[in-house]
Amino acid sequence: MFKKKEIEKEAEPKAKPAAAAAAVIEAMPDPLLVLNLDGEILSVNSAHLKLFGHKSPDEITGKSFEGMRNAFINPEEDIPKMLELFGEVIEKGFTERPIELNLQRPDGSKQFTVSASGSIIRDVDGKPMNVVAVLRDITELKRAEEERVAALKRAADVMESMADSVWVIDLEGRIAELNEATASLVGFTKDELIGNTFSLFATGEEVEKAFKGMEIVVKEGILRDYPINITTKDKRTIPVLFSGSLIRDEKGEPKYIIGAARDVTELKRAEEKRIEAEKKAARAEEAEKYSKELEKKIRDLERFQKVTMDREKRVLELKKDIKELKKQLEVK
Repeated sequence: MFKKKEIEKEAEPKAKPAAAAAAVIEAMPDPLLVLNLDGEILSVNSAHLKLFGHKSPDEITGKSFEGMRNAFINPEEDIPKMLELFGEVIEKGFTERPIELNLQRPDGSKQFTVSASGSIIRDVDGKPMNVVAVLRDITELKRAEEERVAALKRAADVMESMADSVWVIDLEGRIAELNEATASLVGFTKDELIGNTFSLFATGEEVEKAFKGMEIVVKEGILRDYPINITTKDKRTIPVLFSGSLIRDEKGEPKYIIGAARDVTELKRAEEKRIEAEKKAARAEEAEKYSKELEKKIRDLERFQKVTMDREKRVLELKKDIKELKKQLEVK
């Protein structure tokens, strides 16, 4: 009886840490498996049962990874990956980086992606005893990332499909992304442009104007038809109208500016031609007005000349009459 109590007392210090460890494993929100060094599952927590749809730990304990084959969507690919991770844990005591696995419930009713990692459990003497594998469900995270990548691709496709120059710049004016139309417009390659600022294709006052436009976007959130001149790689000057809007991060802080620049060279040329045509029309109108005034003066002069000539004629006739009268008086 005395000996039995001594044995129970010796077992108590070991039982308490084991019970505490089991409680911690059970309380973990991520699915956990405890395996022996042969790769057989000793226990799982409630999160694991819930993810895989098991009603009892008995459905899975005692099995190896190969025995869980129906839980792997791609068993030929993922079981070797899991065995490699298990070996790494035994060798190093932990996994340097998680692996990604595509798993499913045994009945195939639900599929999910997990990030698997592991660590070693040692006994009081420091010897490897068990392996704990953590399966973090990253299905939603993965889906969100795939949607983000898809959204970025759609945005990139839209950018590339646009005839106007489109680019994304950070708040320091460095180009983060651009479409091929931008590279073609300024004559630089995408690699030459990405990471550089406006100074690569704008000089002097135009650089100041560009940053002034950025300040307006950050302050107002949007900018439309902002005139600026850019300088191409071969030193040509191209007038553009820049429109931009602010992109904020998840915290609502300004992060990027997406902008579009429309080459208005032809538009400006057409405007200059219109102005010149209006000037010519105005000159033609002025010339026509002057011509009409001149014609009027000529007509007035002709009338005056006619009046004068008629007067001179009458004077001559009067002189002739006087002369005839004098002759008649002399005869008498």
